[in-house]
Amino acid sequence: NPISEVEVARITQAVQDALKSWAENTFRLFQRSTEEMQDVLLMAGMAAEQVGERDKRYTKRFTEFTERLQSTSKLNDVTAIRQSLGQHTADLKSYVSQMVKDSDGTISQLRAQIASYESKLAEMEHIASEDPLTGLSNRRKVERHIETRIRSAKVFSVISLDLNCFKKLNGTYG
Repeated sequence: NPISEVEVARITQAVQDALKSWAENTFRLFQRSTEEMQDVLLMAGMAAEQVGERDKRYTKRFTEFTERLQSTSKLNDVTAIRQSLGQHTADLKSYVSQMVKDSDGTISQLRAQIASYESKLAEMEHIASEDPLTGLSNRRKVERHIETRIRSAKVFSVISLDLNCFKKLNGTYG
């Protein structure tokens, strides 16, 4: 039974509509992936900025502390030196305690951010290794699986399909 021109036109339109939908979905997927990567980079930049600001605060405190110690070293009165050193010791303990507390908080934040980055990167890797139209593994992922099987000497099979004129269709519609 030959296919009528109307049927060919209907099938052609259906294929074009499916490909257009696939292209739009792929575009949205890549746009979302790009936005997520930008978010990850922005969070990393903010974390680095916070650490830098914290370090500047402590640099200022320790510079002032060093200046006070130098002033104490110029005193001639032993009682005044002892009192000053007692105050400096208390200040130093306070600074170190606050630094440890700040560092613990910063480390907790960084760990949470790293976990978030790893999760997003794993999701992006998954997205990048799958064909959005079919949900099947793409060539890179299949090649990684084959390499893994070869290295581990596991038996496997590969099935290859050749679709007539698919290169032209892919070249035309993406």
